[in-house]
Amino acid sequence: MMKKLFTGVMLLAIVLAVAACSNNKPTEEEVAKTNQVAYNAVKVAVVKVNALFHHDVAADETTPVMTSKTKEDAKEILDGYFDGALSDAIITHYVTDKKAEDRVVVNAEPFFKQELLASKFEDVTVEAGEEDEHVVTTKDAGKFTVKHVEDGDKFIVTKYE
Repeated sequence: MMKKLFTGVMLLAIVLAVAACSNNKPTEEEVAKTNQVAYNAVKVAVVKVNALFHHDVAADETTPVMTSKTKEDAKEILDGYFDGALSDAIITHYVTDKKAEDRVVVNAEPFFKQELLASKFEDVTVEAGEEDEHVVTTKDAGKFTVKHVEDGDKFIVTKYE
């Protein structure tokens, strides 16, 4: 009888310990770090877009051309920073049917407001959304939704408003 009681108490203690560990909420420091990572992911993604579409010009020094050779190459690069639908929207915005010196001419108008690049973490608001999503809201550059993805353990931008 004593062994059954002892076994029952030990099982209860183990179940309670496991339950307590699984209900741990992140600390303020962990939340702040995750928010910073989400913000950094947005900035890096915008920098990548600028590197692809606002970096190179043709020999006339005025016609903007895409850094990558094809729009498929650009899409592959963008898919590492954005979800597929947003990558497609960015490609559609920039890529034209025109060529200059065998390179794709791009729309010079930025897809993203460039104020984000001059911002600091203190200038934005980061809020946790559903599941592993965060919403990064800037004063002048819009609202970015980012989602944590296990593949590569990183954040990708899923929405821009």
